[in-house]
Amino acid sequence: MNQALFFRKCYNHVEHQKNRTFLPEYGQTLTYEIIETINLSLKEYKVFINNFLKENKYIETYKNDLVMNQNDKVNCLLFTEDNNEGYLVYSSGYKYARYVAYWTNDKKND
Repeated sequence: MNQALFFRKCYNHVEHQKNRTFLPEYGQTLTYEIIETINLSLKEYKVFINNFLKENKYIETYKNDLVMNQNDKVNCLLFTEDNNEGYLVYSSGYKYARYVAYWTNDKKND
């Protein structure tokens, strides 16, 4: 079962990191499923992680699928540049990264 600590309405990756480090009690641990991986160029990835609240064309495309299902599992997009780390996005029907969780590929050492 995949679980991650999601934070709501973080402006960027710096705020998200501070929340993970100093305020984890304000996050929500949710069970998730990745429905699509969005591989970005380094330039695109930097733009994305520096403004989670900006409307995003990928999130807009999948916004109706990025919901919680009947088993309390959230459907997410994974935004990554290298498939080793990235951010899970559960938009809850919005066009921006409303809920964000940091993700690492635990299987990279297999």
